Amino acid sequence: MAEAADTLERDAKAALFDDLNAPQAVAALFDFIRRANSELDQTQGQSQGTDQTALERARAAFATVNGVLDIVPDAPAVEPQLEAWVASRLSEREQARARRDFATSDAIRRDLESKGIAIEDTPHGTKWKKVR
Repeated sequence: MAEAADTLERDAKAALFDDLNAPQAVAALFDFIRRANSELDQTQGQSQGTDQTALERARAAFATVNGVLDIVPDAPAVEPQLEAWVASRLSEREQARARRDFATSDAIRRDLESKGIAIEDTPHGTKWKKVR
């Protein structure tokens, strides 16, 4: 994987220094992703796993090239007030569900959805995300 990282950095740098050839740099990034995924697939299930140093090198190379090309956008930050409000509403919903007060639980879900919050109940708790 470290070799794939070195190839990515070398090829992306060469492309960008070649009259800012972004399509060639993107191609280098996707070649790296294909190669890294292949290597990860080959090591999956092995007790030894992946060389941690090589994995960190691959992550760093990806971050460097993505920092220039901005292919994978950063997740938008959630406003602290919104996060606190959603946590409060989800807590109230969980309490209503524990009391088997499903009318209140459903009303809270509708309230969240009206504010652009999608919720998903999972075995590990309720997850939420802002959808609009």
